[in-house]
Amino acid sequence: MPLPPRKLSEQQLARLAIQLVQQGQQQTLVDTLALPKQRAFIEDPCRLKAALCPRRSGKSYAIGLYLVREALTNPGCNLLFVAKTRKHAKDVIWKDILRPVLQRLSIMGTWNKSELTYTFPNGSVLFVTGADTSDDVSEKFRGIKYRLAIFDECASWRLDLQDIIYNKVGPAMADVLGTICMIGTPGNTKNFFHTVTTGSEPGWSVHQWSWKDNVHTAENVQRHIDDLLRANPLVAETPRFRQEYYGEWTIDESKLVYRYDASKNSYPEDRLPEGRRWNYVIGLDLGFTDDTAWVIAAYADNDDRNLYIIDAIKHPKLIISDVARRTQQLIDHYDPISVVVDPKAKQSVEEMRQRFGLPLEDAQQRDKVNAIAMLNSDLITGVIKVLPAAADLVSEWEDLVWDERDLAKGRYVENTACSNHLSDACLYAWRKCRNYATAASAPKPPPPNSDEWAQQFWERDTLRLQRKQNQPWWERDVEPEDGDPW
Repeated sequence: MPLPPRKLSEQQLARLAIQLVQQGQQQTLVDTLALPKQRAFIEDPCRLKAALCPRRSGKSYAIGLYLVREALTNPGCNLLFVAKTRKHAKDVIWKDILRPVLQRLSIMGTWNKSELTYTFPNGSVLFVTGADTSDDVSEKFRGIKYRLAIFDECASWRLDLQDIIYNKVGPAMADVLGTICMIGTPGNTKNFFHTVTTGSEPGWSVHQWSWKDNVHTAENVQRHIDDLLRANPLVAETPRFRQEYYGEWTIDESKLVYRYDASKNSYPEDRLPEGRRWNYVIGLDLGFTDDTAWVIAAYADNDDRNLYIIDAIKHPKLIISDVARRTQQLIDHYDPISVVVDPKAKQSVEEMRQRFGLPLEDAQQRDKVNAIAMLNSDLITGVIKVLPAAADLVSEWEDLVWDERDLAKGRYVENTACSNHLSDACLYAWRKCRNYATAASAPKPPPPNSDEWAQQFWERDTLRLQRKQNQPWWERDVEPEDGDPW
C-alpha cells in the first residue's frame, strides 16, 4: 500500500493507521506517523540504542509511537518505561507520551493509575516505573520478559544507569531479544548517557535530531529562539542554551564543585622534586557498591609550600579484608604520617583497626562546603599540584557539579549522579596536610673568596657607607657587621 499524502486530515490519518494495523502492515504504521529521523531511530535493528535530542524535537512523541508500535506488532508482549523518579514517570507518560499517540490511533486500552500500567487491547502491557530507589527498580525488573525498555531523561539520572541497564534490565531482555533505549537532552553531568552518546561505549547505536527536524513545531521554536537572542545575544554562549536548543554536551563551569585548572595544577613529572624530606598522607573513602578510593598527598618539611597529589586509586565492590590489604600495601610503600578515613562507616573502620591493626584516623567531616571552598583557594592559587598518576581524580573534579535543584534553594549539595569518591578522599587528606606551615630555609652563604662572595662583600660595604653618611658623626664608629672580614 502506498504512503498517504501529507495533506490528509488528522481523522483520515488515524483511520488509515488503524486499517493498516488490522491488515497486519504495522511497519507502514511507523512510516505513516513518524518523521524521518524518528522513523530511523525506531526501525534501527540494534538492540542497544540511544537518542540525544534538544527540547521540542519530538522525542516524547517518538517514544510513544515506538511503544505503541511494539505493543501492536507483538501481541501479549511486555514493555517498560523508566523515568528518573516514579513521580516524573507518572506525570509524563500519560500526558506527554502515550495519550497523543493513542488518541491519534483511536486505541482504547486500560490505564491503571495506581499500578502505573497500560494494557493494550491485544494483551500487551506497558509497565511504568521510576529509578529513584534501587530496590523498586530491582523488584520491577525481576521475572518479567521485556520486548522494549525505554529510559527517559537519562542525562539527569542520579543512580548508576550503567549498572541498571547491564545488570538489572539486560537479563530481563534476553529471552525475547528485546531492545533497550536511552533518551535524553544533554545536561550538566557526564554520566553513562554521556559516555554512550559521545561514542565512548561500544555496542550502542546513537541517533540525534533536533527541533529543526520536527516540522510540527520548528517554526514556533525558531521564533522563540529569535526572541531570546534579540533580548540578549550572549545567551547563545551559555551552557544551558546550548544544551536545551543545540543538543550539545556542555558543563556549566559555574556549577563545578572543584576549580581544577591544568595550567596551574598539573605537575608534569611522574615523581616528586628531589632534595626534600616528604610527609605523606593517605585519604581513604570507603564504599562497596560505590568505589573505595585512596588518594596519596605529600608535602615537604621545608622549601616548598605546595601540596602534591601523587596517586589516586579506586576500586568497586571490595570487602573489608581487600581494603585492609590494599591500605597496608600503601602504608608499607609510603610510610605516611597519617591515614585518614571517612568515619561514617564506623563498623568497617573499627574492624580494620582492631582486626588488621591499621592506624586509621577519623577524617574531619564538619563544614564540608567551607572546606571545599578553601581547597579551591589552593587550586586557584596553584598551591595544589597533581601528578599524572592521579589522573582519575582530575576526571572527577572536571565532572563533579553542584545539584541544580539545591542551588536554586541556596544549598550546596554535590550532584549524586556524579562520582565523588576520589574527591572526598582527597579532601580528607588535604585537611590533614600542613604544607601551609612549611618554613623556607635560610640561603646558604657562597664559598669564601669566590666571585659571588666578593660581590656580596662589596654590596654590603657600599650599603654600610651609605648608611654612615646619613648618621651623625658620633654614631659612625660601630661594630663591624657579621661576615665582614675587615
